[in-house]
Amino acid sequence: MSDWIRHQTASGSADNLGPLQLAWLGDAVWELHQRLRHCDQPGRSGDLHRAVVAEVKATAQAEALQCLDPHLSDLEKDLVRRGRNKA
Repeated sequence: MSDWIRHQTASGSADNLGPLQLAWLGDAVWELHQRLRHCDQPGRSGDLHRAVVAEVKATAQAEALQCLDPHLSDLEKDLVRRGRNKA
């Protein structure tokens, strides 16, 4: 599945998306990433769901972003800044 995702092409540019669309799309991508990480773990769907929710909530995303920030390019940092939720 992750190979399929890598080969998808965008139908537009991130420059054409507003902050809300970037945040919404970023949340979806991050949730899919976390779900894929949990796919090989045994467990009931409710338990897996709670584990994923704990990792995709805003505070968990902020912590993950702090770890990723030193590795991001200037363009990626700009996209993060534009798409960051202001909850």
